[in-house]
Amino acid sequence: KNFAFSTFFLYLMGFIQYSLNISRQMLAVSLFLLAGDRLIDWYLGRKKTVSNMILITLMFSFSALIHSTAVYLGVILMFTLVGYKVILRRQRSFTLLGLVGLIWVLFNYHSDYFYNVLQNVSTNRFFEKYSGFVTSNGANDLLNQESPTVMFIGIAFSALLIILGVYWRNRSVDRVSEIYSLIMFDYVLVIGTQANWIADRLSYFLLPFVVIIISRLAFGSVVKNDGIRLLVVLIALFSGILNFYRITNGNFGNMIPYLPLL
Repeated sequence: KNFAFSTFFLYLMGFIQYSLNISRQMLAVSLFLLAGDRLIDWYLGRKKTVSNMILITLMFSFSALIHSTAVYLGVILMFTLVGYKVILRRQRSFTLLGLVGLIWVLFNYHSDYFYNVLQNVSTNRFFEKYSGFVTSNGANDLLNQESPTVMFIGIAFSALLIILGVYWRNRSVDRVSEIYSLIMFDYVLVIGTQANWIADRLSYFLLPFVVIIISRLAFGSVVKNDGIRLLVVLIALFSGILNFYRITNGNFGNMIPYLPLL
């Protein structure tokens, strides 16, 4: 809805900077976004043709071939669509999701829980090629990020979900915006793990969806209250500036994402 703001937000969130260094993954992210957007349309009954489903399958497949992480994010996207159909068609559910996101972000900031999950998962044959990143010496310190900036970004987006749940109650909201907002919740869950570069790599498959819904909320017709629109812009700028500080501070002369982040 606002190309200039969306581009600026992408820049603050590090998407363009990362693209310079992990171009293979970002190509996969681009295909994933195109496939995900078409899949959402197909799920909602638009362009529900065999040819479109073939195109969606091809784009997802090529994305996964380019970068296998796309497979895991594809599973998350499918669960999101199933969750929307089963339990999340009531707008006030977004308030509950925001509270869950808030608890998740705060819990992982003070806990080694997700690192222990990674250790257990790394023994599975589907993830064994990543086990060295989790079991090597110093992996605990590297992956247990305990980043205050990540925590505050997660809190900001969780608060936005809570606000949307309250504002959307008893209001008609288009289903595309609802689904994209659910993907923003997925984004909070991923970055909220505090798993440093692993969370970053996963979250960049979801970030374009977050940028799109932020733009729709701030500049589209989804939200008609000017105060809420302004709040969306402020939350986006707050999160973006924090993230920009996180990925640039101390990294001069080096290229992210191969350094520990703040």
